[in-house]
Amino acid sequence: MYRPQLPSRNAFDYYLEAGRALSGGKEYTGQQPPPLAERQWVERNQRAYNLLREGTSRPYRLPDSFTESALSGPRLPSGGWRSLARLLNARIRRAIALHDGQDAVRDWQVGFKFVRDIQGDSLLGMLSGLACESALHAPVIREMDYFSAHECRLMAQTLAESERAPDRLNTVVEGEMRIAQRSLEELLARAPKEVIPILRELLPSGSDDAGGQENPIARALEQQLRTPEGYAQFVARLRQQLARQMRWFNEAFALKGGRFQRTAEPEPRDPAEAVAQMLAPTGAQAAQVYWENRARRRLMLIHLRLRAYRLAEGRYPPTLDALQLKELAIDPFSGEPFIYRLQGERYVLYSVGAAGRDLGGRRRQPNAPANLFLTRDGWR
Repeated sequence: MYRPQLPSRNAFDYYLEAGRALSGGKEYTGQQPPPLAERQWVERNQRAYNLLREGTSRPYRLPDSFTESALSGPRLPSGGWRSLARLLNARIRRAIALHDGQDAVRDWQVGFKFVRDIQGDSLLGMLSGLACESALHAPVIREMDYFSAHECRLMAQTLAESERAPDRLNTVVEGEMRIAQRSLEELLARAPKEVIPILRELLPSGSDDAGGQENPIARALEQQLRTPEGYAQFVARLRQQLARQMRWFNEAFALKGGRFQRTAEPEPRDPAEAVAQMLAPTGAQAAQVYWENRARRRLMLIHLRLRAYRLAEGRYPPTLDALQLKELAIDPFSGEPFIYRLQGERYVLYSVGAAGRDLGGRRRQPNAPANLFLTRDGWR
């Protein structure tokens, strides 16, 4: 088991030790104000928080010993990360209940550095970090009207600096490329007679949709693997198709024409393509989740700046131009500014979301496109 030596130059070591030092967790409620048992849980875990805070003052790097592959499975401490996010959530709610906005902002900033650090290295790390970020923001979103103009500006500045800094998406793609390559090498390091059953398991010879007939790709795989020549040809094409699949994974996250548009994963046409898809990550859904989080982060930033503006000016601005956010006011799903309208003394603000167009602020409904909102109850 990996045991970091503290003090360390790596934030990861402090995060890992904080997760291991954390005790309990059943006391977590998410209620505001936190009940007594939850406040006592926060106090008992002061050491875990201190370790976490110490880590956020250092650069982050995932140790080489934390590896994963499609065959051996993940070994990242994502469960511990979520528990730390809940501890931070509870600390922020406790600070708000004690009318201590400075402590709430400080704990939120510590948490934001932590969740941004862990959103790289692999797809699992990114998705785990995004879930932690949602838990971290929840008490601030719910109680945004509590914070002063200065506190709102501090949090908005933190979000703006994060959005303008180099994103960790590149490390996710690089990490997934290493994982896919490691999976392939683990597979091909075995004798062909051991590989063939694994391939059959990766690609079950079930039925297709045409009247219960055998899956044609599975049937083609069985035929190709019958001879050494066929196996060698399959391996060569598998290497080629895995590289192609990873290029597609990278492209799935790219903005097209200045906005995100989800692209369907290509259907496999032969056994090598099908197995490559099993070894490589699926990018379409993950890319949408990634860009939804980027849009939500910008929406939160704008809400904070709008509150600070109103506290200073006594009114909301007529347009977002008054906030001077430049590219941070751009919706990644449209390539245009987020939709902002004054309604009397209030306003509406939203992203067009995955629908890709303004639906007049339609909220989420089953099997229907919708726009993306930030509300006191979370994301809608």
